[in-house]
Amino acid sequence: MKYQHNLTKAELAIMQTLWQGQSAAPAGLSAKQINQCLADKQWQRTTLATMLARLEEKGAVQRQKAASGNGYLYRAAVDEEAYRQSAANDLLDTLYHGSVGSLAASLVASRQLSEQDIAELRELFKL
Repeated sequence: MKYQHNLTKAELAIMQTLWQGQSAAPAGLSAKQINQCLADKQWQRTTLATMLARLEEKGAVQRQKAASGNGYLYRAAVDEEAYRQSAANDLLDTLYHGSVGSLAASLVASRQLSEQDIAELRELFKL
């Protein structure tokens, strides 16, 4: 299923926290837990609340009342791999007019490929 919304870097940081926390906390994470995981961002509580509300509006996050009755728990409503594929396709379409070859040429020209990178590409493309 293609996810239709682009996420900002800040929103993506929240989503990555939720994706990583999903196995440890299947019911979801509280805003406080999310903020603790993103301590390097130094966001105010209100900033995080606004961003979580935006993610909920975009359909990326689901919110439910915590069992304790205090606050909410947040879960990713979008599968991480589905989002990655959608974002990669959007990048391909937007910047490279759908040309996988142009994207690959750009990546090869801008990065030093290791032997492992080359081996993975050969395996992927059966070269």
